[in-house]
Amino acid sequence: ASDVAFWHLTFQEHLAAKAVAGMADTAQQELLLTGRTVYKPEWREVVLLLGGVLYRQGLEKVDGLISAVLSEPRPSGSGRPSLADQARCAGLLGAIVSDLQPFTYQPAYPRYQRTMDAVLGIFDADKAYDIEFGVRLEAAEALGQAGDPRLSQDNWVTIEGSGPARLKLFQIARYPVTVEEYRRFVEDEGYRNERWWQAGGFPENREPRDWDEQVQHPNRPVTGVSWYEASAYCAWDGVRLPSEAEWELAAAGLEDRGYPWGPQVPDEQRANFDMKVGHPTPVGLYPAGATPEGVADMAGNVWEWVEDWYERDKVRVLRVGSFIGGSRLLRASDRGWDEPGVRDLDIGFRCARDVAP
Repeated sequence: ASDVAFWHLTFQEHLAAKAVAGMADTAQQELLLTGRTVYKPEWREVVLLLGGVLYRQGLEKVDGLISAVLSEPRPSGSGRPSLADQARCAGLLGAIVSDLQPFTYQPAYPRYQRTMDAVLGIFDADKAYDIEFGVRLEAAEALGQAGDPRLSQDNWVTIEGSGPARLKLFQIARYPVTVEEYRRFVEDEGYRNERWWQAGGFPENREPRDWDEQVQHPNRPVTGVSWYEASAYCAWDGVRLPSEAEWELAAAGLEDRGYPWGPQVPDEQRANFDMKVGHPTPVGLYPAGATPEGVADMAGNVWEWVEDWYERDKVRVLRVGSFIGGSRLLRASDRGWDEPGVRDLDIGFRCARDVAP
């Protein structure tokens, strides 16, 4: 038994990145691009670490990697890249660039920004609806697989206070908590640390319902979580669930909009509802359904837990509609409720936080 093995996966990935960085450029590119190895899930962390190793070798090295990925031959061998291919490429490279933010690195290759702009257009109300929904959905899913760059941004939206409940200024998350974001809680042993579970529910579960399936879709809202799990995640992340009054103010605004986007009745451009898609969709895929302040998915996609009890010690409040229910459940004022331990696959949550005075 003379074999030497490194059992810690991160260390293995670091050594693999160092080994790839030591190759000649042509050999490196052949390894990563032949068979699209660079996009395989088991290579993702190696490629991200490779970006940092190459950066330390010189800007031209990391620029070379990004240029090679952007210029790789397409599977079809001809024609323009599909939006899904562009999304996969942009997601991976966006993650590399995000990891290099402490060095204020930006790729020198002009095609990088063009690709990013093209792909993120699927979330832009002025561009998205020129693209068939199925194509946008496929591209958004591909972006999630490679690493959705939107999820590394500051996605807090400030909501002015006042209204009937005389609320103070607060911030609410632009999107419901995603599978990718929740995965960090799971992998940080959030289910094993009782300190996050002061509101109850410990240690009833070890991960969300149908978790093996959910992790295949990183930028969809996490679902199958109880109110207790949502509360524990918020405690771990240093935030909180919004109150029902805060949630409704963010959805309806001070002008008391009928729907988060305004008075128009729900349609397929504004929300995921009535089993038209049949499952949750990546966050933000319905830009016409966002509030004027830019808060997305407040109608349809998934029900969202909020802090409040509907009946003390019995059921908690849910807001507002999901991919399953009909349009009658999508009004900004609509509400539901369920027992706090329920883990339905159309229930998720979003976070809120106070604004420092």
